Amino acid sequence: MRRRASGNASRPDLHLAGISAGLHVLIYLPERGPSEQQIQTRAAKLSIGLHTLASYWHSPPEPGTKAIIIGYATPASHAYHPALSALIHLLAMN
Repeated sequence: MRRRASGNASRPDLHLAGISAGLHVLIYLPERGPSEQQIQTRAAKLSIGLHTLASYWHSPPEPGTKAIIIGYATPASHAYHPALSALIHLLAMN
């Protein structure tokens, strides 16, 4: 998982963190892209469940760091490919 996720030739403006920790990955969003709320709204329309980093800040930095949190421990093995395809589609909607 780590090797494939660390390279991001199609979206160099997205940065991943936390993969080696285990159950979740942070996908940091570009400053000039859609807001976390916009991404979350789009995700809901595509039946993708995700959380944003904004809800976890006690005191957000200025300007706020934008990221989405993706859990990857729950899906059955046959569900990973469709879920990843849906996430890629979501992130390509800029």
